[in-house]
Amino acid sequence: MKNPTTIFKHLYSHHPKFWQSRCFRKILSLLPPRFKDHILYLYQKNGTLYFVFNHPAFAMEFNYNKKPINDILKLAKEKIEECQILTFTHIKGYHKFVAPQEPYSPPPLQQYKEQAQGEFTIYTTDEKLSTLLAHIKDQIKKNASSANN
Repeated sequence: MKNPTTIFKHLYSHHPKFWQSRCFRKILSLLPPRFKDHILYLYQKNGTLYFVFNHPAFAMEFNYNKKPINDILKLAKEKIEECQILTFTHIKGYHKFVAPQEPYSPPPLQQYKEQAQGEFTIYTTDEKLSTLLAHIKDQIKKNASSANN
């Protein structure tokens, strides 16, 4: 039975992206561990080879130490078969912020107990208003008694 690498090699051997991804993997293995562990991915665009880091400090350090990285890339272009198709003039490193995903939990439903007891006197002489206020007083008492249970 053939292994997946052999199958992919037969299927995609003519495709430059296949060779490019293999080259990127080999370049990653040649880099120092301080960079290798923090690189998210590599890609090439318009003659520039981009290194994407998971933290801005590593991207900054990468941009300060381009000479040793360029030496590694030149060596890779000469010695590694897959990397001979790479054509780049610049290398750049930058940071890509990936926010940690926290599960969403809706806020708890807030319930408040009725604090009013419905103990107030009605001083109005208007009959309609007096019955309305008495009805409100009864409702407050009913809500207060059900909240205490």
